[in-house]
Amino acid sequence: MMHTDCTILRSRSIFTGTTKNPLDGMVVLKKNRIADVVPAEAAGQYKNAKFLDYGDQTILSAFDDSHMHLLLGAINDRGGFLRDAENEEAAAKLFYESNKDRKNSKWLLGGAWDHFRWPGCKLPRAETLDRYFPDRCVFLENKEGHGAWVNSTTLRYFGIGKDTPDPEFGKYWRDDEGNPTGYLHESAGSSMLNKILKELDKNEIADYVRWFIKTAHSLGICAVSDLQLGGLNPIEVYEDMDERGELTIRLHYSPPLDMPVEEHLALKAKHCGERLRYSGAKEFLDGTPMGYTGLMIDPYSDMPENRGAPLSDLEKVKAQVIALDQAGIRSRLHACGDMAVRLGLDFFEEARRVNGASGTRHAIEHIEACNPNDIPRFGKLGVIAAVQPDHLPKYDFANHPFHAILGGERMRYSWPFRSLLSTGAHIGFGTDYPVAPLNPWRGVFRAVTRLTDDFQPNGGFSPEEKISLSDALIAYTKGSAYVNEREDEIGTLEAGKYADIAILDRNIFSVEPEDLMNVKNAVTFFDGDKVFEQ
Repeated sequence: MMHTDCTILRSRSIFTGTTKNPLDGMVVLKKNRIADVVPAEAAGQYKNAKFLDYGDQTILSAFDDSHMHLLLGAINDRGGFLRDAENEEAAAKLFYESNKDRKNSKWLLGGAWDHFRWPGCKLPRAETLDRYFPDRCVFLENKEGHGAWVNSTTLRYFGIGKDTPDPEFGKYWRDDEGNPTGYLHESAGSSMLNKILKELDKNEIADYVRWFIKTAHSLGICAVSDLQLGGLNPIEVYEDMDERGELTIRLHYSPPLDMPVEEHLALKAKHCGERLRYSGAKEFLDGTPMGYTGLMIDPYSDMPENRGAPLSDLEKVKAQVIALDQAGIRSRLHACGDMAVRLGLDFFEEARRVNGASGTRHAIEHIEACNPNDIPRFGKLGVIAAVQPDHLPKYDFANHPFHAILGGERMRYSWPFRSLLSTGAHIGFGTDYPVAPLNPWRGVFRAVTRLTDDFQPNGGFSPEEKISLSDALIAYTKGSAYVNEREDEIGTLEAGKYADIAILDRNIFSVEPEDLMNVKNAVTFFDGDKVFEQ
C-alpha cells in the first residue's frame, strides 16, 4: 500500500514512551492523529508520503506540565522574573529596567525573587522599590509564591498601615514600630494578589494566554494543568479562545476545592472537550518549609517551637474531599510538609473507606518532605504524586536552607521520586510555573542527576532518589496525561493518539546527564500542525 496523505517523521531516536528504549523508525501522522509508529524497514510502503527526516534528533510525545499557574506565570514572565538577582537593590533595578516604559499599566507585576540568594538572607523592604516606583503600584511574588514584596504605593492603595490586623493564615511583616515593611507572608500576599487579578479585563487575559501558548510551544509543551488561584477566574476567556480555535494547547484546569459540589459537577459536564477540560479541585493544606509554613510532623530543626501551620480549615477540606470523591471528582492537595502529606493521604484513605474504591485519581502536589512510612501509601491508595523536580536545590547546595530547616534525616526523603515509583505510584512532572521556569529540561536534568546548576553535591542530592532518563520523560508525558485521565489520548507515541509531538535538537540518549539542561526543542506539532520550528 502506498500512502499519499500522510506525513512521516523519520528519526533514529524515537521515544514512544511505551518502552524505555528509543526506536529507529518513523512516526506516521494523518490529519491530527498518529496513524502508526513503525520501524525504519517499513519505509517502502510510504514512498509517496511527505517525509521529514530528523536524523538522530529525538522525537517524543509533547511535554505535559502537570502543575502550573498559567496566567500568573504569564503575567510574571512578561513583567520580569527576578530569580537571578543577587541582592535586593539589583532585583528592584532589574524590575525597573523591564517596566520603565509601561506608562499605561495600573499594576506592575513580576516576581520569583529569592532572598535566600541575597546577603544575610534579609527580606526586602518597600523603600527599595519606592526609589524606582514612587507612584506606581508594584507587586512582586517571591520564588515560592508564598510571599510578596510591595512598595508603599501598593500598601496605601489597600489601606495597609500600622493598625491593620494580620489576615487569617497570613502576616504583614512589620518594623520595630509596627509599620508594615513591604513584605507580605502567605494569605497577606495571596489575598492582595487575588484583588489585583480581578481588575484585569478579558482582552488583557487573552493576550497573556496567547503569549503563554507561544512560549509553551517553543519548549515542546502541548498540555498543561492550570491549578487556579482564588482571585482569577479565566474560564470565560478560555471558552472564547476555544470557540475561536485559538486555544492551541490542551488546557486542564482545577478551580478551588471549596466551591459547592454541584458547581464542580457543572463545570465537569461543560468542559470536557479536546482542548479545554475541567480536571478536579485544588486546595492548600499548608505553605512551604522554606517559609516555615509547611506543616511538619516534628518541629523545624532550627525553630523547635514551630511545626508550621495549615493554610485551610482541615476538617472542612476533609469533608469536601469525601463529598467530591463520592461525586467522582478528584482533589489535588498542596502538601509540602511531611504532616501535610500524611493528612492528604489520610483524607483520601477516609474517602475510600466512606465511598468505596471509586477509582477517582486524587493527587498530592509537591511533596517537598515526606515521612518514609507514608511513601508506600501512595501506591497502596492509588494516589498520584504530582511533583516538580526543579524545586530541588538549584545553587549553593552546601548552604541550602533545608540543611538547617529540616536536618539531614528529613532531607533524605525530600522529593523522593525513586521511592515513590518503587511503590507503584503514578508520578506526573510539572514546574509549578512561575515558581520554577517553564522549561521542562530543567526538571528532567534535576530528576536524573539530583544536582544543582553548578553540579553540586558530588554524586547528587539524596542520590538514592535519582531516576532514569526514560522514567523522567515518562513522568513528564504519560505520567502527566494520567493525572488528567488522558493517557488514552496523549502522552505516548501510539496509533490513534493526538499528534502532539516534540522534536529535540539532539539525540538525548547519547548525551551525558549533566548536559540535559542544555537540550533545546527544535520542532513542535500540536494536533498534527507544526506550531513551532527553531
